[in-house]
Amino acid sequence: MRVEFSREERDYIVDNAETDLMLTEVGLRLVDRYKESDELLFIDVPHSDYEQFIADLREEFLWKSRRLRDPRILINLVRRLLQDFESLEPMNFC
Repeated sequence: MRVEFSREERDYIVDNAETDLMLTEVGLRLVDRYKESDELLFIDVPHSDYEQFIADLREEFLWKSRRLRDPRILINLVRRLLQDFESLEPMNFC
């Protein structure tokens, strides 16, 4: 399965200490195993790794999107990759 990320998304996943997405197989492949085309990055991953990444992305959004300093990249990534984005409700913390 081929997955596409913008450079900004890749940098968020790989270089942002506030995210755990780097720990997924997809995140690890973004470190150095990608083909670059303009500003888009493409990686080939097994469908199972993609599904795990999507599950982790959903959890990341639910738990962290309201606590990040700049959630814009995460929100855009979730909006693009998760079909049920509109129904997701991030958690609030007091």
